[in-house]
Amino acid sequence: MVTRLYELVQSSFRSFKDGDQKEHLKQVLGLTNGGRSRFDGSSYRKRVGPYHLDPSHLAPGTTDDGEPFLNIRRSTRATFPVFHLPLNDSDPYGLIDYAESVVFILIYSVNQTTDAPSRTRLYRGTRYGEQIDSINGQLDPTDPSPVLSTNFYVSDEDPNIVAFPHATLGQMYLSHDRGLTFDKVVFSPSTITTSTLSWYPLEHDWVLGQDTLNQRLYVSNNTGISWTLLANDVADFAWGDPSIDPPHTVYYSVNDSVAGGGATVRLYSQQPPFSPQAHLEFDPTLGRFNSFTLAGHYIFAEAVNSSGEHMVYVSYKRKQFQMANFPPTHVDRYKFYDVNNVQALALLEDEDGQLNLYTSDSTGVYYTLSLEDVVYNTYSYDFDGIYGVNGTFVANQYVRSAPSEARSVIRTVITFNNGGQWSPIKAPSVDCLGQTISCSFPGCSLHLFMDTSYYNTLGVYSHSSAPGLIAAHGTYGQYRGSVPDLYMSRDGGLTWFQSLPGSWNMAFLDHGGLIVATQDYHQYPSASLVNVIIYGVIVDPLEVTADVCLFGVEDTSYSWVVWNVDLQSVFPRQCVQSDYYTWRAGCRLGNELSIQRRLGNASCLNGPAYSPTKSSSNCSCSLADYQCAFGYKMSKYPTSPAGSCTRDTAVVTQSQTGSGYQKIPGDLCSGDFNFNYLGESADNSSVAVAVSVIVILAVVVIAVVIVLGLFALFRVGRRRGARTSSAESHGTGEPPVTYMKTTETITSDGFVVNSDKQKMMKDV
Repeated sequence: MVTRLYELVQSSFRSFKDGDQKEHLKQVLGLTNGGRSRFDGSSYRKRVGPYHLDPSHLAPGTTDDGEPFLNIRRSTRATFPVFHLPLNDSDPYGLIDYAESVVFILIYSVNQTTDAPSRTRLYRGTRYGEQIDSINGQLDPTDPSPVLSTNFYVSDEDPNIVAFPHATLGQMYLSHDRGLTFDKVVFSPSTITTSTLSWYPLEHDWVLGQDTLNQRLYVSNNTGISWTLLANDVADFAWGDPSIDPPHTVYYSVNDSVAGGGATVRLYSQQPPFSPQAHLEFDPTLGRFNSFTLAGHYIFAEAVNSSGEHMVYVSYKRKQFQMANFPPTHVDRYKFYDVNNVQALALLEDEDGQLNLYTSDSTGVYYTLSLEDVVYNTYSYDFDGIYGVNGTFVANQYVRSAPSEARSVIRTVITFNNGGQWSPIKAPSVDCLGQTISCSFPGCSLHLFMDTSYYNTLGVYSHSSAPGLIAAHGTYGQYRGSVPDLYMSRDGGLTWFQSLPGSWNMAFLDHGGLIVATQDYHQYPSASLVNVIIYGVIVDPLEVTADVCLFGVEDTSYSWVVWNVDLQSVFPRQCVQSDYYTWRAGCRLGNELSIQRRLGNASCLNGPAYSPTKSSSNCSCSLADYQCAFGYKMSKYPTSPAGSCTRDTAVVTQSQTGSGYQKIPGDLCSGDFNFNYLGESADNSSVAVAVSVIVILAVVVIAVVIVLGLFALFRVGRRRGARTSSAESHGTGEPPVTYMKTTETITSDGFVVNSDKQKMMKDV
């Protein structure tokens, strides 16, 4: 089970000045300029928006309609249960995690000076949140209100195992029955810092912990009951990758500063049996460096030379380090992706503050410029991979005619071959109301709101349980506008359609057969028109059930509330073999994936046990299977044909080949490509796709449900006098859809993110 850890940050319902916004956001994220990201192995999830911090107009009013209720109407009326669960807790932060059908919710406040939790309360819910109870008193009979660390753990190997470390004491509360009972485990030594605990990916008994005051690293093979000193003077550490390293391998850097040379470290590794005397320097030829990043089969080390230049070294498949070769640039900061253990993608920030994307050869040693001027800010960057389909990434870039020009104009581009070539996204021809969209490609295209966007909590959303399905907010035009609508793709980014007007939170359920959306709270018209505020949607991390949790606040108390909605009754039966067809994803990285999908007119439930049939076949080689070789660079679109590689005169190398191309690492295409036909592009024709059932839960005023193309209405605790827009007819034979009109507004398969859990900011 892949654990997803969400962070829910309740609005403080007050205005912020610009400077206050930035400081408050740093407190919320726990990140600084040097903070970790998804690239360098921390538990932080890259998706950390939105950054709009002035929600003072959103204070909810009191309800006069009683309990919320939901119902759905198709050709026959169907009502599904909604469980309304007030937590009576108004602290502004929260974490939610799943142990299969058991939900754990940690609500907490933080010390504004240290950013550490100052007060916490733990809740446990059964059946995805149908019943939620406080379990603070069950953790420690001697301490009814323990302050817990936000670094809690749910085992991927065995979801019965959950652990909640204490925030300040060297101890944790361990359960072997999904939180029904707990044992207090007191650490020895007690100086181990619980926020540093790191569990081995395959065995929950094995855990690393550091005494940060004395910089000592310890390891336990019995879930913290006893500890063995592994090394002294440790700066950083990480478990090895079980796919390439021997079991329980640990990598760590040891401080080795020299006079006048600044803080430097050396890299060591150990395997059981552990002891301070057993460690071996991983590669003595590397010598001293400043920091390291473990990313799948790659290890990256950064060193700063006497001139202040950042040098990057790489070890591939645990071989000797080699210097990474980039086109000439002064690197200030870098981040690395590991794609399927066969290629590295690097984001490098240069001395002018420009963030560029580079793609490597299979060894991670030689890099070629793939995309210039990627959009980023202090906390995040607009570059994301698509789960479920190989090679597909989306990015936003600044469009500037000269380096001195301000970074203000943004466009979105997509790649289907790990950054080998990029192109704009073609906008749909009609909007969600059937009105014509006037947008002539490629001068006009679709542009997406990603992680740096203020009003966006969604990012580019995809999941491996629903291959090919993507959702994102966007606008169309020559460049990105300011007021987004919700767009979706059913074919892995090849074609897109407008799904809903305005901004929404959403999630996929039932392997993508059910889509749940709630209106983004920034669009709520005024406090007097709402009785609840829904901040987001939480679903089973595998996204294969039909249960959904909505979280938000209600009344004037601003207390947290969770609504559990069971949508299984939307479907009258389980799917059978005749309800499916085969969808083909098109050739990506030389291979075409064929996967079983539910027919669009099949009103049936896939169910958690459903496992779609998959097959694949290799394609004939085309230009899309190649990237620019080292010493060459991609011509800027659209001044040259897409995919055109030209010599990079700044790079002097003997490896420049006649064609300037090399096959993309991991590409499986058959045969060769004739580079005399550079004007031809790969055939990415779209194929038939399934029509997903879309359920939109707008728990504020009006909810619109779309099931198999039929529109219906359901109402949730609507306040008297709430205004709606005039109804629009969709020609379905059903009543017209009415919705609130307001004025306001993911990685490919095998994508390695060095994180034992994923963390998502849901609201600020």
